[in-house]
Amino acid sequence: MFKSRALKRALADLVAALLLISLTLPPMPALAEPKPQWADLVTGVDANGNIVTSHLYGYYADIEGVGEAFVVCDPATGKETGEAYVPGAKIGDRKVQKLVGYNRRKDLDWDHPKQVNPPGVALMMPNIPTSTQYDWDYYKTTGKIVKKTINQFGWPMSYSFARMVPGSDPDYWLIVATLQNPNPYPITVNANLNIRDWQSFYSVGGTIGYNGQIPLGPNETKYLLLNRGQKNYFLAEELWVDWPEPGYSEAYYSAGISSVNDPDYPDILKSGDRQGFFVPYVRWDGTDPTVVPLIPMRLAFDFSCYAYERNHGSDPRRSRGWPRVSGHVEYNPDTGLWSVGVSYHHEKPWYWTDQEWQAYLAAVRNNAGKTLTALFARWYPKVPFWCAWWDDSLLVDADTGYYTPSYKAEWPSGRPSLTVSFEYLEPVPPSTLPPGAKSLAEIYGPWWWLANVRYGGWLYQMSGSWSNGYELPAPVLTSYGYRWNNPIWEGNYRRYSVRERDGDTDDVYVPDGTGVYKRHADPRYYDTDWMDVIPVIEATPMFVEKYTFVATDGNFGYLKKDVVPGYLLESDTKDRPVLNVVTQPVEIRARCGYAEWRKTYKYGRPYYGYVDVWHEWVWTPSTGWRYLGETLPNRRECSSDTAIWEISFKYNQIVSGSNPEDFPASWTGKWGGVPSLYWTGADALRAKINSMADLVKHTRYSYNGKKKTESYPRVDYINVDSTISLPGVPSLGPRESKWLVSYEKTASTRFYKSPVRNKHYYESWTKFENRVLNEIVSGIVQPILSSQEEAVFDGGGRFVMTPTFKTGEGGIVCGAQKYLVHMRYTWDSRDDWYVWDHITKHVIGFPGADVTLCSYITSTSPTDGLVVKGGDEYLGTLLSRRWNEIPFYYGVPNTQRQWRFYYNGQIYPPPYPED
Repeated sequence: MFKSRALKRALADLVAALLLISLTLPPMPALAEPKPQWADLVTGVDANGNIVTSHLYGYYADIEGVGEAFVVCDPATGKETGEAYVPGAKIGDRKVQKLVGYNRRKDLDWDHPKQVNPPGVALMMPNIPTSTQYDWDYYKTTGKIVKKTINQFGWPMSYSFARMVPGSDPDYWLIVATLQNPNPYPITVNANLNIRDWQSFYSVGGTIGYNGQIPLGPNETKYLLLNRGQKNYFLAEELWVDWPEPGYSEAYYSAGISSVNDPDYPDILKSGDRQGFFVPYVRWDGTDPTVVPLIPMRLAFDFSCYAYERNHGSDPRRSRGWPRVSGHVEYNPDTGLWSVGVSYHHEKPWYWTDQEWQAYLAAVRNNAGKTLTALFARWYPKVPFWCAWWDDSLLVDADTGYYTPSYKAEWPSGRPSLTVSFEYLEPVPPSTLPPGAKSLAEIYGPWWWLANVRYGGWLYQMSGSWSNGYELPAPVLTSYGYRWNNPIWEGNYRRYSVRERDGDTDDVYVPDGTGVYKRHADPRYYDTDWMDVIPVIEATPMFVEKYTFVATDGNFGYLKKDVVPGYLLESDTKDRPVLNVVTQPVEIRARCGYAEWRKTYKYGRPYYGYVDVWHEWVWTPSTGWRYLGETLPNRRECSSDTAIWEISFKYNQIVSGSNPEDFPASWTGKWGGVPSLYWTGADALRAKINSMADLVKHTRYSYNGKKKTESYPRVDYINVDSTISLPGVPSLGPRESKWLVSYEKTASTRFYKSPVRNKHYYESWTKFENRVLNEIVSGIVQPILSSQEEAVFDGGGRFVMTPTFKTGEGGIVCGAQKYLVHMRYTWDSRDDWYVWDHITKHVIGFPGADVTLCSYITSTSPTDGLVVKGGDEYLGTLLSRRWNEIPFYYGVPNTQRQWRFYYNGQIYPPPYPED
């Protein structure tokens, strides 16, 4: 973070204490000859002031006027060279500069900056799960497949599905903020956290929030308690965006580093208790560039400004000011100096000479350069910022460096002598890349110029790296039992739409996931497509992560996680258990009697006349019709043109039941007890016999004398039992199919029927008898006595489902309700036929189970149902009420008539009318 700068210093002048002389020796008297020798002598100094020592050959001698000197000789010949050196003689000074030490000071290391990463912030409700998954670790241990909750509700997340809290546990409404320091050194975070709002239908208010300074150690994560417990009906900014689209809750946060508590953090960036920071900056002038930060960092700025001196203006020839100029300034960390370049774009006035104009430009450059260089040096490294897009300007006292926006223009020390007005002062990339910085070509390759890429400058600011969240959405949150008279608020709807025959669009809205769409099924009529839908609530055991906030320092602490048993509640549909009646023919006996002209005997004498003749047959499934013979009774009762038919039927009736689901099922009478069944074949048998018999006309007169003629079938009697008694309450175990009871029954009838005899056709008695016998088989035996149909309850009844829920094991908790979404089968008088038209909805399922008619427990929920713990109120409501009966009889809604019943001569629900 810091870099030492070494400054060279000249400490001394080194004096060369030697003298080089040339000798011309006059002739001398003969003396004793001197003895030559080798000697190391100082002979000079080099260019850097260092002493030069030479190894010389010669001899010492006293020279008159000089003193002792070393006379240099040629070592090869021994002759004198003419040079001599006098030790200690001063012939001049040579100044040299020698580095003998360093003065050190700390400065910002622009080549190796430390990165200050923004704090991480998360806002969450840890006890509201948002998804589930299978616990494979548990499976590996136990072999049991069980789900567990994962992921927590938080901001931001999709708000497309509102959520319901299933109970009053205040920890459901636990809202915690996590603040994480990603840096390996301590920091202090200025955090402003807001979640809004608590509201009811009538008022909005009660923001959840925190605003304060939070110290964080190196790489530390802290948990901050924001809320515990429900404060109002809803946690939502808006309940609806545009109904039926659900609303949302909303969070805002900002978390900026207000100080770096690293002891190595530069003092030069500290101002009192506040710290300064450098952050990458780019000007977003209508583009969306990819910014490549410059590391190593360099300070560089573009600017536009002018200066005016109080009482002297901006004329650089008569003041320290200057007119509006633009320019570029850069800081060189190697030299510690600012280089300022100034451009003045203006044409020379016509009345000025070139010399005057050049002198004016020089004055502009001189004044601006001198003042701005000193100003940036004073500011270093805390250069202010002013954006070119801002309307106002930045006013600066040129002598002190104090600055203020022009819209304030506050001068604590009085109006400056020289004021510099910046129109913009923006960080920009340096003119040349600093050492270690990659070029765009190196980063993006040869086609870098096609990329929308630029280098950013570095902006000084008082707030450090920061993270923020603005308008962060999350779903609306409500709670079960939010109002005593309406415990469930529904926030999620689905639209079903159809185009009707007239071209209009018809819509139906139901809670999401509660719609059972049976487009061509009308609950007014018998249709197993809708009748087979039995809504239930099923509970599946699962593991629920429950978090508790443990405070350690005020509202700061940690989250303690426990895994508790719970259930996943899902509203599901099951197939309908049913009873069936099987009718099997055993035997049919038929007698046909008519009067025939025959010879007979009366009192022992031959007699010709009409006698009654009775033919008899028997039918069985294995043999068909067998003729048994004729009898001639003495009693006359037949006619010659009309036959009397006497038929007896013997048949078996078997009541069976089928339950395709995992819960026990039973049926009781309308008000309890053992139900009885109604055999629809009895009505069919009566109708068929009546259709076979001859019609007889009956005329009667009303009180006003009007005559009315009606026709009736000539039927003496039809004896048939339409009631099927059951020995007890019919019950079926889970996935059980069985016979419940079997009876052998009889029916009989006597009716009149004539052969076809007219002027066009004469039917013989034999053909007539064969025709009737065949009609008995085709019209009675096959469709009525050889049948299997869903049972019809006499007068109605009650379907009873036995819940299978066991604590810790789950199962069927209770019956539920859903919406049957369908169209109506309607008579169209315009076209004279029935058509499907007009989409509508009806509640189907168990009466009273309206708290199950919500989206939160359906598979459309992000958790595939509603996650609950054992003590939650919603689960308690389901377990305490246990809706398990569906009554079906005349007077209940059509959608409860999921089993057929007989009432007042009518079978409900009736079949669809034929087109």
